[in-house]
Formats: sequence, structure tokens, C-alpha cells
Amino acid sequence: MQLSAQESVEKRFNETFNAHALQSLKIANKHGNVHLFSWDKPILTVKVVIKVTRKKKEQAQDILNRISSRNLLKGTELIVTSEILPSTGGLFNRTMSKIIHKSDQISIDYHIYVPKHLLVTCENAYGNIYVSDFLKSFKGTVEHGNMSILSTLDNPNLTIKYGSLDAFELNNASLHVVDTDVTIDNATNITINSNGSVMNLGNIKKLNLQSNKDVITMDAINDVKGTIKFSTIKFRAISGKVSLNLNLAEVRLLRFTSPIIDVDFMQQNSTIYINISQTSFAFTAHLEQGVLRIPKSMTGIKSQLKDSKKRIREIHASYKTEEGKLHIKGFKGQIILKEL
Repeated sequence: MQLSAQESVEKRFNETFNAHALQSLKIANKHGNVHLFSWDKPILTVKVVIKVTRKKKEQAQDILNRISSRNLLKGTELIVTSEILPSTGGLFNRTMSKIIHKSDQISIDYHIYVPKHLLVTCENAYGNIYVSDFLKSFKGTVEHGNMSILSTLDNPNLTIKYGSLDAFELNNASLHVVDTDVTIDNATNITINSNGSVMNLGNIKKLNLQSNKDVITMDAINDVKGTIKFSTIKFRAISGKVSLNLNLAEVRLLRFTSPIIDVDFMQQNSTIYINISQTSFAFTAHLEQGVLRIPKSMTGIKSQLKDSKKRIREIHASYKTEEGKLHIKGFKGQIILKEL
């Protein structure tokens, strides 16, 4: 099978700005990648390459002529935008309108060198964002694309829809993801609001999690709180406090790094699996129906039926000494405590 030849045309723009009076940078792009680099120079440099590929060169050139990149200086803010002008009618231009949104035929790629003191906001669709160096403040949004954070970011606000996030280190971060593959190596204090995503999290100190229909694995977590719906979460190592509200979820706590644990669950129709080896705690549970399985090594077990009609039970027990605490309240579901 012989492939049709493709014709490509492109244009390039470079512009440099004195950044002494600048405070912020805003970028809005579609159909291409945005590369952000920080430096100590008091100037801001914008480089853009616009490329169009089509079967016929005149078709590619027609589209290229309608694509522009604008750098607008507005007070202390620089606004960088790309724009694709609409066609003027006719069969040829109507055909162009159909293919104008195909990202494999159009690429608008930016390389922007930013002084470290600027506040940066970047929105990109059908393309990727790459952050290579430290930025003072960064707000990034990607739809149908990927975001890659290669350095440590403080106070970032990130939104990714239908793509992926790969981050080295985030401090005091806010993250909103939809149908996204997420990998974060390190984070100190992070809030995650996620829907339909797959996440692999490394060393996380403090996490506020709002999760819906996710699959999440965490290597090491200190403190975690939040609401989990229809998600499956695995914590490989826990060193601090766990406070979670579960609904039709599955949570596994595989290992505690400290014998004094602090765990609190509110759950409905969920599965909770906890490895209690090398821990010590007072156990209390208020359960309506559901299944509770505890090891025989737990002592002082007291179970009181509070409501026979609703099958509400209150259970008290101890595991080793009572230095820590484990409290579970819920409706139905399955709770399994094991020694491994």
C-alpha cells in the first residue's frame, strides 16, 4: 500500500520583552505544545513555530495564512495567544474548516523563557505543557493533552482533562483531573479532586482527596483525609492520620510505619482491608449490617446489639496496648483486619 505524500509549510516568530515591570504571563494555545523555561535574566522571550501539513501545499498554505500568534502587553501582564481565523466560505474553505481542528495536521509550538519572579498561567488544548524549571507561581490547564513537571513547583494549580500528568515534586498544590493518568513522585501538601483517573503517587506528606471512579496507588503517605466514591485505593505505607469517608469504594492499608495509628472511616457499602501487624490501638466500630472480620489475637472484645431490626452493632476491642485508635462507622460493607 502506497502512502499519500504530505506537504508541510511553517512560519516562525521570536519576540523579546523587558521583564522589569512585568508581574504575570498568560498563555492560551491550541493544537501544539508549550515549553516553559525559567531563568534569572530580566527579559522574557517568546518563540513560536507554526506548522501545517496537508496533502496539497496550497491547502496547507491557506490554513497557515489564517493562523496567527499574538503577544499583547497589557500593563504589567503579557498575554500570549494563538488564533485560527475562520474561513470565508466556499467548498474549499468549508473543507478546510472540517480539518482545521485536527491536531495531527496543525502544530503551534511555543518555547517561552520566563523570569522566575513572574506569575504564569497557561491553558492548552490538543497539546502538551512542559515545565522544565522552577516557577514562582503556576496555574496550568490541559485538555486532550499531557502535562510534564520536571522540577519542583510551589503553589501550583493544575487541571488536566483527558490526558496525563507526570510531576517530580509539588508543594502546596491543587490538582483537578478527569480521565487522566497521574504520576507524582513527591508532594508535601496537595489537594486532589479526581474523576475517572488512574494515579500512582510516590511520597506524599499531606493529602486531601476527593475521588470518584479512580484507581489509586500510593507508595508512602503521612496524613490523608477526604471522600472516596466508587474508587479503589491502595496505601502501601502509612505513617500518620487516616480520615476517609467511603461510598461503594475499596481501600487497602497495607503497612503502618508507626505502631501508634490514628484511623477513622465512615463507610457505606465499601470494603476496608487493614494489615494491623506492628500496630497498637483501641478499636471501636458502629456498624449497621455488613461483615467484620478481626484476628483472634485482639482482646477485650465486646459486641452489643443496639437495634435488632436494623442489625446495628457496637464493637469494642483492643490490639496489644491501646496507644493508637481505629474507629469505623458505617452501613453494610466489609471490614477485614489481618495480621500479615
